[in-house]
Amino acid sequence: MNVTEIVIVNSYIPIIDYIEPFPELRVFIFRRNSLTEIPKLSDISMTLLKLMLSRNNISKIDDQPVMANLEKIMLDYNFQIEFPVLTNISSSLMELSIEENQYIKIEDLGNFPKTKAQKVGRNSLADFSDLSSICSPLEEFYLTSSTITSAHYVPKMVK
Repeated sequence: MNVTEIVIVNSYIPIIDYIEPFPELRVFIFRRNSLTEIPKLSDISMTLLKLMLSRNNISKIDDQPVMANLEKIMLDYNFQIEFPVLTNISSSLMELSIEENQYIKIEDLGNFPKTKAQKVGRNSLADFSDLSSICSPLEEFYLTSSTITSAHYVPKMVK
């Protein structure tokens, strides 16, 4: 079976214990459910291009396997406590969207040299560390309607 896309929406599933490995899976959409943590993506991580987990109840992002080809990740409208440095996310990531969450701390958003859009708006940020590495080749950066307690360095953004 050549499954390239899995879409599960409005099913109110709180936990995914296992995702069957599909060698050609490119898109995993799991929106509007009750997911409390990101499932282990070990068996699908190398082929995945888009990971969309918006509108769940995710409160923690644990270590994930290397996702070498991931281009888009959406974690909007969750309730995330901590957003660690995502060292296992692909350097080919082009879009990161984490709007409408309640973050305690975002450590680093600069590990993605091909990212053209980062959407971080409408969050409560206790600490927004170093912004110096997010400037290039970024075309869009949204930080609208956010409460920020501390921003250590805000660079001059020049094209």
